[in-house]
Amino acid sequence: MKRLVVAMGMSLGVWACTQDCGAGLPGGLPLPGTNTSRPDANDTWKVTTPDPSVENWRGLWVAHADLAYVVGDRGAIARYENGNWTRVASGTEENLESVWGRDVNDIWAVGWNGTVLHSTGGDFTVMPTGITSHLFSVFGSNDVVFMVGAEGAILTPDADGGVRVMTDEVTLRSFPVCETRIENPAQNGGICTTYEIPGEPGVRYPLCGAPEECCVNPGGTCCYGQRCDPDGGPLIGSVRLDADLKSGWASGNFAVACGGGGAIYEWRDGDRGYAWYEMQLAEGVPFTRDSLVTAWGTSQDNVYCAGQDGRLMRREGGDWVPRSIPTPVYVQGLWGTGRRDIYAVGFSGVVLRYDGFGVGRDAGWYDEDIHVDNHLRAVGGARLDYDGGPRQTPDGGPPPARVWVVGSGGVILQKN
Repeated sequence: MKRLVVAMGMSLGVWACTQDCGAGLPGGLPLPGTNTSRPDANDTWKVTTPDPSVENWRGLWVAHADLAYVVGDRGAIARYENGNWTRVASGTEENLESVWGRDVNDIWAVGWNGTVLHSTGGDFTVMPTGITSHLFSVFGSNDVVFMVGAEGAILTPDADGGVRVMTDEVTLRSFPVCETRIENPAQNGGICTTYEIPGEPGVRYPLCGAPEECCVNPGGTCCYGQRCDPDGGPLIGSVRLDADLKSGWASGNFAVACGGGGAIYEWRDGDRGYAWYEMQLAEGVPFTRDSLVTAWGTSQDNVYCAGQDGRLMRREGGDWVPRSIPTPVYVQGLWGTGRRDIYAVGFSGVVLRYDGFGVGRDAGWYDEDIHVDNHLRAVGGARLDYDGGPRQTPDGGPPPARVWVVGSGGVILQKN
């Protein structure tokens, strides 16, 4: 039987290795707590510090198994290419929190004080944003790119090659507004041309994005998903996010952002078109009060937000379902090769892996036994493909992957 050996999110000891971590003790004895029953028990972790001047690596993006980027303190960016780490000029001294790319010629990084950087394959260029909020995550797909951060900041690239702030452009909560029908003899059939907001007597707004035959019965009432301003345009930005957004994930035109106080928002096509929609329980409260600081997924029906005390929320069939990692680690990063092969990293050197086996819906998480005590901030990787496709393990398990983990002390862990 496999064992879970993490207790209260603390590491099992301090063990600094300069070569292969997990290779065992002299004489072939396993390291204390090593789970020798895993099919990948011979995989090894290596600990490196490619730049001792960097105190903390905070973000990671993996283009493929031989190319990865990490970002960290004081504008530090490093690139892994064909086995070697090299520094890349960033043009900033701000702390960087996250990096992500559509491909190697379209890479974004974000950080403190509204910092956004962009690279087309070489050094990074600072992009003006006009905001000072800390940005914690950049993520996207072939169709969308979003940067999120403190005080509900949401940015996206604009058509002119820069970035724009989205928070003041989109309605983030649904607030249906009903109008009392007003006859207008100039319109056939008494079509509504203005509406009155309950609680705002005498204040009338032009119609906005509503069907022409909005009221068919005299004295009827019509409801709309948004109100209009006195100039006839959508009244947008009237409700702002009140949560710090920490991370996100996207696929196609769908995206998820999660953050403090259990905040979860979805970018999708809904009753207001493509917009950010707040996800809550029916009674209007968050699914959890725990902070959710990392997100990852494989499809719209398999997305995770994780964070404080091992809290894990999973999107299944359009609904968000509470899950948990059976140890109260503060999860900082998630990544996997598929539904049944997921890594979670966090404080005190914890690296957990999920294989989907075990009794109970939250079973299947096991310690990777890295034996470091650094706070780990991000995890990412890429499958190792051979002959045009992923190589499977002999027992049909997940294909091997090259995995990186970054964190405090300038540490970078690598598993082949």
